[in-house]
Amino acid sequence: MTAGRPKRWLAQLVLLSALAAGVLAAPAAGATGLRTGFLSPDFASPDPGVRAEWLGRAAAEHAAVVRINVDWSVVAPVRPAAGFDPTDPASPGYDWTALDAAVRDARGRGLEPLLTILRAPDWAQGAGRPAGTPAGTWRPDPQKLAQFARAAARRYSGRFPDPLSPGATLPRVRSWQCWNEPNLAIYLTPQWARSAGHLLPSSPTIYRGMLNAFYAAVKAVDPANLVVEGGTAPYGDPN
Repeated sequence: MTAGRPKRWLAQLVLLSALAAGVLAAPAAGATGLRTGFLSPDFASPDPGVRAEWLGRAAAEHAAVVRINVDWSVVAPVRPAAGFDPTDPASPGYDWTALDAAVRDARGRGLEPLLTILRAPDWAQGAGRPAGTPAGTWRPDPQKLAQFARAAARRYSGRFPDPLSPGATLPRVRSWQCWNEPNLAIYLTPQWARSAGHLLPSSPTIYRGMLNAFYAAVKAVDPANLVVEGGTAPYGDPN
């Protein structure tokens, strides 16, 4: 979507009603009403003008939260070099540039970022990925995911130096989501596996391991961090 298509923007934004119900931190005592949020890929656009347009629109609509997708395969190196420490956000190979900008801009408009990590790099996926499987979806390694989540939570802990502002720190991010719609094959595969002649759901077991590891890693950085499970699509993918 682009700044030239405001109608599509309204159609494609997602109301985070679960957050409004209290998943995120409650408003100040005495405050009333729903806390709402929007999701748009343009919140993390590398183009500062596009980010400003859509974060500005979210703020103008009195949003409290903006969900920003974090493409793990883009932030992480294509292939880790010797000495790469996946838990260290300053480790050579990581590129946080676009995400730093999105978090700064969201916080600068008084919006609370909810960072959603998804899409594993090739080296963090399971073996035997079938041809045609969506990139970043095949049996993501829970421990490698936890290492990346720990690095991200450390970077946005409110204590990590801002590389563009000597003496300042990057903004604090408290809310973290593990994956998106894990019952869809565009995000997580395999959804189904054959066992003893029967086709059985496999994604719940895969996702459980991912979520548990993610939770432990994010909470280890700061127990006050909030971990949100990936909301499921209404029907999932049929077998």
